Order: sequence, then C-alpha cells, then structure tokens
Amino acid sequence: MNFLKQACLQAFVFVCELITYFILTPRWNPDDKWTRFFMTTTAWVCVHMFDGIITISFNKEFIQTVFKGIRISESMGFPD
Repeated sequence: MNFLKQACLQAFVFVCELITYFILTPRWNPDDKWTRFFMTTTAWVCVHMFDGIITISFNKEFIQTVFKGIRISESMGFPD
C-alpha cells in the first residue's frame, strides 16, 4: 500500500510541474522573460527535489539504515 501512496504522490507532483511548465508559463507575458525563466526553472527543480524526498521518506529500509543507532551524545562527541 505504501508503494501505491508513493506512486500517486509522485505522479501528483509531476502533474503540477507539467501544468506549471506547459499551461501556466505560456500564458504569462512573453516580454517578462525572467519571470517565465524562474517559473519553469523553479518548477523543474522542485519536482526533482520533491521526488527524491518522497522516495526517501517512503523507503523504511533506507531511513532505518541512515538513522540506526544515532544518539545525540555520540554525534556531539560527548561520552555517555
């Protein structure tokens, strides 16, 4: 069930990016090149950032491996 949630969430993020890129941006004022540039670039960057965040957040094995056995005292260099 988690894989279905992950796939749906990733699809939603990609659809939002496609709407921004292909529908909203062409309707923007063509003379305002910087706004169009930032709309398309930000949409592209955000979709790939959120895709990675979604993938990592739904991968329990990865989260357990990364955060396994980490305690504040160890990470700060203090003895127990």
